Amino acid sequence: MRRNELDSVSLFNAFVSGGYEVIERREQINKLNVFPVADGDTGSNLAMTMSAFIDHSRPLPTIGVTMRSLADAALSGARGNSGIIFAQFLFGLGETFGETLTISCEAFADATRYAEMRAREAILAPVEGTILTLIKDWVGLLDEHKHLRDFGLIFQRTLKGAKRSLDNTPKLLPALRRAKVVDAGAEGFFRFLSGMTKYLVSDRVEAVRHPAPPPLGLHHPSRGGGYPPFRYCTEVLIRGAGIDIGKVRSELAAFGDCGMAAGGPGMVRAHVHTDDPASVVRILAVYGSVGEQKVDDMLREYEVVHARKYPIAIVTDSVCDLPEALIDRHQINVIPMNIALGDAQYLDGLTISGSQVLEGMETDGSYPSSSQPSPAAFSLLYSFLSTYYESIIAIHVSGKLSGTYSLSAREAAKIGGKRISVIDSRQNSGAQALVVLRAAELVAEGRSHDEVVAAVEASIPKARILVSVPSLKYMVKGGRVSPLKGALANLLNLKPIVSLDEEGRALLSGKAFSRRRNLDRIVAMAAAFIGEGKLRGYAVVHAGDREAAEAFAARLEAATGSKPLFIQAISPIIALNAGPDTMAVALMKE
Repeated sequence: MRRNELDSVSLFNAFVSGGYEVIERREQINKLNVFPVADGDTGSNLAMTMSAFIDHSRPLPTIGVTMRSLADAALSGARGNSGIIFAQFLFGLGETFGETLTISCEAFADATRYAEMRAREAILAPVEGTILTLIKDWVGLLDEHKHLRDFGLIFQRTLKGAKRSLDNTPKLLPALRRAKVVDAGAEGFFRFLSGMTKYLVSDRVEAVRHPAPPPLGLHHPSRGGGYPPFRYCTEVLIRGAGIDIGKVRSELAAFGDCGMAAGGPGMVRAHVHTDDPASVVRILAVYGSVGEQKVDDMLREYEVVHARKYPIAIVTDSVCDLPEALIDRHQINVIPMNIALGDAQYLDGLTISGSQVLEGMETDGSYPSSSQPSPAAFSLLYSFLSTYYESIIAIHVSGKLSGTYSLSAREAAKIGGKRISVIDSRQNSGAQALVVLRAAELVAEGRSHDEVVAAVEASIPKARILVSVPSLKYMVKGGRVSPLKGALANLLNLKPIVSLDEEGRALLSGKAFSRRRNLDRIVAMAAAFIGEGKLRGYAVVHAGDREAAEAFAARLEAATGSKPLFIQAISPIIALNAGPDTMAVALMKE
């Protein structure tokens, strides 16, 4: 059946068909991913972008409004370089399509020229041999064949040319030539065109009916490549009136590489590879309200794929106040908690700093709040790790303080094929860090999964944290202590000492009338906790005053006869509940 025109339903169905083709081929696309970073997630990122517009858009009365629905949904859910380029291509089509009931072959071809230009504009430094090249070549082929006036025939002819363009990408990009692969993003766009073609050459005009796509996982290839020059792949969605997308792109250039911004004056998706996601988000917040944020640790992803040290993966959450050097030494995977500040949601320790949280706590606006990671975050992480590790051990903040442990256990149970043990540490902050470090050291010693789990479970009752807080008002605001107790402590000018009980609940363990006496008391309590036993190690954590923490550590060294394993600033989410000037010691006995 010849189709010289498409109505909004047929146009929508063609795009959905293309999207499902990418979703079905995502693992194949992942295996090609060597540029710009060999972290092997281009297929998953494109699949998530496609899922966003499939799930959150629909055919509407006119061509223009349907296309804008597709584009907005794709932009909101876009992930990765290629996902954002694809979303910007759709955005360009949405800007071009008019409010007509149908669109002709000629009008479609003309619109894609503008869309290709908009997609290229999204990139600060466009590179040939990528998805951009394939889009450009395909758009040129559309222009050559639009005289055929049959969408099915045009797509069949141009798909052959697109395959030639895809096969040519290694000649244009040395990284592809060395790896002997085509560009992953270009492969993804080719698969999208293939899916569209399948619909357009059929005789069916009803809605495309595909089976539900399987869960999206990060199935990375075991392929060579260099370590990423910047650690974090950072993406932020900004909403607001009159956003200057050119200025946003210029801002990104100062933070790293692979900078791009897609969208328009009302909504922009920004992407950059950087070592400082928090500063990126802080700068972008000037342009509008900060929405969805995504930060992938490309260094850890690269190591998991190409340089795993051990057969067992360790997972924890950002409440664990373990220094980055130890996290990296043991290749520990940290899933961030969420912090709400004003109208924006941030990723704990990644897109918001402790100082920002402390500032927000003192403003007259709504008090910052915290929440557990999303189910999707756990699902993606476990799917990814289970591809490469023999087993996984996750150790989380006390289940009495957060729902993170329960959520992690539920999502782990859905992953088949690999053993995943999820443990409630019944601790937080520095004490949780000591439990996680114990697990990591056992894995490094070559202990079996069961041996590690048993030893970790045995170590939890032997850990304790003693926290000196200047006031209970922050714990009251955070819901950890009742307002009555907080008011009484404030009235008496008490400096509380907070710990956790055996089940992991917050517990007031002592008090003093001055900070000096408070710390004296904690030193004595630490010595009493050790008693006649043997100290495995201890750590000092603090809310930003490193000098005071080092002085406190010296007093503990004199009392225990050993130096701390580490001194570490607390995570923003711990600062949220403990407040400024917090100081704590975490201990673990043999």
